[in-house]
Amino acid sequence: MVTYVSALFYGVGGIVVAGVALLVAFQEKLVYVPVLPGLSKSYPITPARLNLIYEDVWLRSSDGVRLHSWFIKMFPDCRGPTILFFQENAGRVSCLIYENVHSMSVGWDNLPCYGLHFRTLDIAHRLEMVRIMIQKLKCNVFMLSYRGYGESEGYPSQHGIIKDAQAALDHLSQRTDIDTSRIVVFGRSLGGAVGAVLTKNNPEKVAALILENTFTSILDMAGVLLPFLKWFIGGSGTKSLKLLNFVVRSPWKTIDAIGEVKQPVLFLSGLQDEMVPPFHMKMLYAKAATRNSQCTFVEFPSGMHMDTWLTGGDVYWRTVMQFLVKHAPEERKADTEKKMEGGGGGAQYNPRTVEEVFRDFKGRRAAILRALTTDVQEFFQQCDPEKDNLCLYGFPNEVWEVNLPAEEVPPELPEPALGINFARDGMMEKDWLSLVAVHSDAWLLSVSFFFGSKFGFDKVDRKRLFNMINEVPTIFEVVTGTAKNQTKEKASSANQNGNRSKSNSKVRGLDGKSSKTIQAMEEGGLEEEEEEKEKEEDEEEHGETLCGACGDNYASDEFWICCDMCEKWFHGTCVKITPARAEHIKHYKCPSCSNKRARP
Repeated sequence: MVTYVSALFYGVGGIVVAGVALLVAFQEKLVYVPVLPGLSKSYPITPARLNLIYEDVWLRSSDGVRLHSWFIKMFPDCRGPTILFFQENAGRVSCLIYENVHSMSVGWDNLPCYGLHFRTLDIAHRLEMVRIMIQKLKCNVFMLSYRGYGESEGYPSQHGIIKDAQAALDHLSQRTDIDTSRIVVFGRSLGGAVGAVLTKNNPEKVAALILENTFTSILDMAGVLLPFLKWFIGGSGTKSLKLLNFVVRSPWKTIDAIGEVKQPVLFLSGLQDEMVPPFHMKMLYAKAATRNSQCTFVEFPSGMHMDTWLTGGDVYWRTVMQFLVKHAPEERKADTEKKMEGGGGGAQYNPRTVEEVFRDFKGRRAAILRALTTDVQEFFQQCDPEKDNLCLYGFPNEVWEVNLPAEEVPPELPEPALGINFARDGMMEKDWLSLVAVHSDAWLLSVSFFFGSKFGFDKVDRKRLFNMINEVPTIFEVVTGTAKNQTKEKASSANQNGNRSKSNSKVRGLDGKSSKTIQAMEEGGLEEEEEEKEKEEDEEEHGETLCGACGDNYASDEFWICCDMCEKWFHGTCVKITPARAEHIKHYKCPSCSNKRARP
């Protein structure tokens, strides 16, 4: 009996020891899976298949491994944020692959499960998500294939992948065709662990970090994916000594790295994550927030491990956009250049100039004008009276948002009017928009002169700043049409002998002449002198005309179109109308008139 029990004990013990030994010996193959069984290592598609502008970039890591990557741009000269994207290496894959002209979605339930395999595909299988990312965020995206993945050489390991990530960041930091002060690291799952380490090691090169569905450590994940391993391997949540922790070669202790990150961090957590328990993200946020006040945590109730970006919809992308606007704005580069002026790191900071403050004013003003005119329908919906006190913010890059006021006391900048949403349903829409416009004008002035005081503007500078601001119509004047009426009066008195009116033309061409004049030229032909005379008359008549969206003056080298309902003129770019499209429009309605409907 004793012999039988002993044999059974030794047999089971031997099996366990052999199993653990195999896990230790082949752990990289269990953690990193560059190619799923049945799939080729070559890329199934390239960005060109999705009509994306890209370049193949080959890098050398510090240990000599040759790496492949794609640098995808929104357009060739895009100076927006650059997202350094690190792909996931965990969870079932929902890959969007374009087989012919149409896309085919491969459901994650159709892919096989292989225990601890952190099932992965190469960067080609992330292209559909990246395409939408570029459209929504107006950014560039750099996609790196880790060593052993895609067309990159070598074999994956933690130390190797960290070197690969550093090589990618160093490459971006040396480019002259992007704003290197706006590099943001984005990591999903394993990519979050990679991104956290890279961001911690490069506080001067990385502007911000975004983590999505990332684990605290591989040590913690071992017991989640293979429960029997929790007796041998464990990380941050374990209280007792785990015998096999010391033999794990890729522990990826994200929770340790995130605690040392000083840059702003956005945590995106899918609550239906079937691979990484959502509490891992909460633990990462808690660890980061104890030392970093610039952390934001957002949950997505329907988000699974691989499809949070898809199920989150507009809310997901709006969250990321707002984070980028706040922590990777356009002025970062200007600020960086100013700090570097004069030589060494101890150079004195040069204050902003009047022109820079005015440029800031114009960007914020254009954003608010867009909210109250071309985007008025979306703005109306976001100002829900059932929500807490909301404010309308305009940012220097002409992006607007409706959000809660800043929690800092005192705030970093003067705050807009509080509670604009509460008055929405108690007033006529036009009266409510006028009220928001008045308060927005006051806020813009307060922000500009806040900068003037902060940067030591003297009496002459303050007067010059006010005069520059006073030259453009107020938001209230544009929204209510007062600016247009003033322009009509000026044009009428200055052009009493004019022989044409605005109603004679619907669209102004790029050369400043009406479409009817262009047609007359094509049919009968006008003499050169008559052409020049008509052009000068048109310049005089419409020189004071203001765009109903942005409020800027008419210029002869720009395409404009007039709304047949409200008779306001708009830049073609502001209302997204091209000359070719305008030729097929019989009766044009601006966004405000198109969205008009009875309000309670």
